[in-house]
Amino acid sequence: MRRLILAPGSVCGGLPQVSTGPALPGHWLLDAGTMLMRLSPGFAEMLGIDRTASLPFRTFLEMVHEDDGGSVETLADCLPPEVSPSFEESIRILRPDGALALIVLKGEVETGPGGNVSTVFGTAEIAGDTGQGRDCPESDCAERERFRTYFEHSPEALFVVNLRTDGKLVYQARNAAYAELSGLPIDAGSGGASAEAVPERIAASLQRLYSECLDLGVAVTHEEILELGDGLRIWSMTLAPVPSNDGGLLGIVRDITEQRMLEASLRAARDAAETADHERSTLLAHASHVLRTPLNAVIGYSDMLIGGIMGPVGPGGVTDAVTAINESGHQVLSLVEELIDLARLEEDASAALDEQSVDLDYILRDTWRTAAPAAAKRGTSLKVEIPPDTPSLWADEWAVRRVVRVLLSNAVKFTRHGEILVTVEASDEPSSSLSVVVRDSGVGIAAERLATILERFTLLDPVKAHGSGGMGIGLRLATRLMDRHGGWLSIDSQPGVGTTVRATFPGERVGARHFARTDLAEW
Repeated sequence: MRRLILAPGSVCGGLPQVSTGPALPGHWLLDAGTMLMRLSPGFAEMLGIDRTASLPFRTFLEMVHEDDGGSVETLADCLPPEVSPSFEESIRILRPDGALALIVLKGEVETGPGGNVSTVFGTAEIAGDTGQGRDCPESDCAERERFRTYFEHSPEALFVVNLRTDGKLVYQARNAAYAELSGLPIDAGSGGASAEAVPERIAASLQRLYSECLDLGVAVTHEEILELGDGLRIWSMTLAPVPSNDGGLLGIVRDITEQRMLEASLRAARDAAETADHERSTLLAHASHVLRTPLNAVIGYSDMLIGGIMGPVGPGGVTDAVTAINESGHQVLSLVEELIDLARLEEDASAALDEQSVDLDYILRDTWRTAAPAAAKRGTSLKVEIPPDTPSLWADEWAVRRVVRVLLSNAVKFTRHGEILVTVEASDEPSSSLSVVVRDSGVGIAAERLATILERFTLLDPVKAHGSGGMGIGLRLATRLMDRHGGWLSIDSQPGVGTTVRATFPGERVGARHFARTDLAEW
């Protein structure tokens, strides 16, 4: 005997319910030859009819809820290969008094010599008595009614779909939002054989999703490109199993065409920006290389003029002018070198570091010797104090030297008649990080500029920076180099008091890689 199919998500619809209190047990016998049902008094009472001895099976079918009628009818139409020896099903009966009875039918099938069904004998019970079948207490009915209301009025495009015996998908229900999205009418048919088939333009995609959902038993989501009345659209379709006997699935559709188009345009814009940034960096690097050659000539000739190698410079302020030319040349050359280094980093951000054991004591003192003359010209004392137990770093030596050079250059640039101290500080925290610290007594940085000072091409002070030859490139370069090492820059400053900049390296880079040396020695 085929299972009786109940429509998913069906609700009581406000019909009065038959009492689930004690009732007489019901028995029935269906004669397949005459199609008459013999009823016990208890079953007749459940059906709300007179205690008649028999009832035409067609009359019984007319009392079955419309969503269950097509399946109950298979009781008489099933073929021998489809007959099960026993069954237990729950159905809804609309009694003559208008009440809805939820009844559990149990039956045993008897077949004749030819294998055809001869009789079906069974029992009937009100579902509430046994806790089986389609029990529908008031709270459940209210919950189902709320779901139906949400289904019908939800802004989400919702539908219920099932697979017909001929292999075609059919709608059991769909709401207004789905109807508008798909261009279909809201009415999906009355169910069963009269349910409306899913249009071919949607069925092909939905069929794959339907099979996957049934196989996995969980909700699945796919994106599909469909050709609808207004052109190609991209749908995000989700199918989820519905708690029911008929395998119906609840579908949720979202039209994500505009979202995907926006994402595509954003990706195109990003790619164009990256291409433009790459081209700009390449142009900057080439231009910087071109500028370096004449700058070296300017600096070289001015050095010879100042040193008297080419003879006396001449009377008056000619010597001062040549000195100014020389200093300006060095400033521009330093800027060009920063541009070249930054362009190289921007162009190949994933390039590997040339890591090795770096002696901080040597790098700091060597950089101090380079910066000391410029500091002396500005009446500023430059000191280096390095603790004797300062560990080495596992880092890219060129990068460490470049970071220290940038920090010292900025300190000298913005400090006149003051002091600059370069030192190393180890953290007491478990991370054991190590910081190169440059502390000056210069002009300081206003609080509102500290938040953005490490951003690209941000000047410490636009007026003073231009007067000192700055373009905000150095800190950007130092930040990128520290990022490559897993470290960071931090700045504390107070206008009129001075600035402290820390280049902090993480603990894993502190100390030489002794294990690397050991492995090499053993090898």
